[in-house]
Amino acid sequence: MRYRFSFGSITASLFVGGLIALSVTGNTGCSVIFKDSAEQCSTDGDCRARGLVGAICSDQVCIAGCTSADQCTSEAGGRAAICGSNNKCTVLEIDGCTLPRDQGVLVPTYKDPNAIFIGELSATTSTQIPGAGAHNQLVMANDDLRTVQAPGVPGGPGGVRRPLVPISCETGDDAAKMTAYAKHFVDVVNAPIIVSTWNPHAIRVHAAVTASQKSVFEYCVTCSADIRRFAAGSGDVSTIYSGTAAAVDLAAGIAAKASELETDVRATPGFSGNVRLALLITSGLEGAPPDQTADEVLKTLRFNGKSAADNGDDYRFFSYVASDSRDAIAEQVAAFAPHIIIPITLAEANQSLFPLIEGKWRGSIRPRYVGNVGQQQSSMLTFVQGNDERRKRVVIVNQTPTPTDAAKFNAWSALYSQRFGTNSGPSIAYDAYYALAYSIVAAGAPASGKLTGTDLVRGLLNLKGGSSSYFVGNGDLVVGMAAALQGKIDLSGYVLPLNFSPDTGRIPLSRIPIFCIGRQQAGAPPAFLPSGQEFNVATQQLQGKYNCPGD
Repeated sequence: MRYRFSFGSITASLFVGGLIALSVTGNTGCSVIFKDSAEQCSTDGDCRARGLVGAICSDQVCIAGCTSADQCTSEAGGRAAICGSNNKCTVLEIDGCTLPRDQGVLVPTYKDPNAIFIGELSATTSTQIPGAGAHNQLVMANDDLRTVQAPGVPGGPGGVRRPLVPISCETGDDAAKMTAYAKHFVDVVNAPIIVSTWNPHAIRVHAAVTASQKSVFEYCVTCSADIRRFAAGSGDVSTIYSGTAAAVDLAAGIAAKASELETDVRATPGFSGNVRLALLITSGLEGAPPDQTADEVLKTLRFNGKSAADNGDDYRFFSYVASDSRDAIAEQVAAFAPHIIIPITLAEANQSLFPLIEGKWRGSIRPRYVGNVGQQQSSMLTFVQGNDERRKRVVIVNQTPTPTDAAKFNAWSALYSQRFGTNSGPSIAYDAYYALAYSIVAAGAPASGKLTGTDLVRGLLNLKGGSSSYFVGNGDLVVGMAAALQGKIDLSGYVLPLNFSPDTGRIPLSRIPIFCIGRQQAGAPPAFLPSGQEFNVATQQLQGKYNCPGD
């Protein structure tokens, strides 16, 4: 004889005689024990027909349906869980995922039936990008919204307020986790917004969303290339936005700065002949910018009075994959002895490749490095630490603009440092979270009752062109959101104007700063500092004088 029963998140089959088999299911619920010689149900209606009020069918077994989020959270062992409209528990905090807590206690906003869940693919343990900083900025922005706008943002159906509830799932550099968590957000949580931090996140999120055919607003905080152009396809119901410069603009800035450095090279004692230049790119390395960025650099790059292709033996293109020997690549680069190196790589090259190149160098003139966001990382500061000559050979063409309001940014940055004990960096993620929150308000109450990616796009486009201007941060939060309910506003972040283009999914930047590694004062450690020079996107020219502080 066999009995089937359900308890918590485990369904079991018990055979008299002592054999037990267990299988994990995705739901939790109270127990309903039924003597059974065949399947008990195929639909919830079958359970109702047996006279079990509120029972549901799970794995062909009738179990008692849930009644509250508290019940579900309790049965999930204290992990946040909600009772869905189908009377089944949905566990939000699967392994590796967390919801906001206040002194260790779950913030109860996830229980609100009007809550809007925001999936975050966090990368705080990544070795490739500064994911901890982006995550901290999102936490800080959400705390603003939770405390100032309690119990949530206005403008829901019937005028209800809707709390924003981020679900942060840690991926590190693990590709499998990126996919699994993206599917959790889309298929289980039904989150209308997914925030990711870098390229592989955005690509894998979009693949999961496309497979589900759900309208989700995908936001990549620091994607280093034009994600929409190579991740999105025809027929997608989802949309991708990003807060950094398009690859074409970034590449043009890199090419312009590299071309300008030719003058410095030619003025170096011992130089003669032609300038040699190398383009160094990671290909197939998880999270690497696509070859698109390199292609765009080559379109406008000129040295020795001609294009790279016309430079013959004075130009080399080095491409490597994750499994390639860094020692072998370094040997090839050092043998070529380029005067200028343009690395389109991740941060890993700063510690695994550049030191090897320097160690193997045989030329009389060492290379200038024209990096971008992959080089504006702490590992690059380690690379130049204690070597002023090397420090002065590194320039960074950054993707992020300088503060829109220095006083406001500095005040926010000080609060960040006080809370997290580290430098804030540009407030890209913080600005982005506010843009999403304001977009929800500006979109108005969704006609279907459920917020979609399409609604978010409509709301986002209402954050520019208005007669009233507001900044992110809690100072303008209440009055700004009240204004967003009434119509268009102009919303500005601390480093981003937040005037997204629907055609590109990006903020059209007018300038891209050139950073150096300098010193704030004598004896201070090296730091990434504005050089005073910028790349003007409209004119496609460098403007301002390059003057690195501390040189």
